[in-house]
Parts: sequence; C-alpha cells; structure tokens
Amino acid sequence: MAIAQNLVDLMRAACPKTGRPAIAQGRRAATRFRSPVTPRHPLLCEVRLLKLGGSSIRFSVRGFQDNVLCFEGEFVEVFVQADA
Repeated sequence: MAIAQNLVDLMRAACPKTGRPAIAQGRRAATRFRSPVTPRHPLLCEVRLLKLGGSSIRFSVRGFQDNVLCFEGEFVEVFVQADA
C-alpha cells in the first residue's frame, strides 16, 4: 500500500499546476527472451520495483509459462507533466 501511495504522490508532484496526470516516458528498456511465448499456456508476469526516485521509477518484469522463464527485462520510466 505504501508503494502505491508513493507512486500516486510521484505522479501528482510531476504536475502540480495543472492537476493533470503525469505521463511516463520510457527512458531505458532491456529485455532478454529465453524461451518462446505461446498461446498454449497462461502467461504469468512478475513485476518488481527496483527503485522509486523523485520523478522516475525502475522496475523489472519476468514472464513465465508452464513454470519456464520466457523473458526478463528491466525498465526505467520518467514522469513528466502532460501537455495542456
């Protein structure tokens, strides 16, 4: 719950004048595929928060099918004020 509130606070802090939601812009993405993803099995994704900064967030995602690691990636998103 504290992480969710921190994300809401981060989005509000990025656009205090307009009150408009902040927009996350991708700044870095690295994904490594390890096994094919198919429609035969459900895709389970694990998302982990790695760092919550003042205007950015870094997180990792791992995808599994049938208990096999299919892909893993690390992403950085930067929150900016939405244009009027």
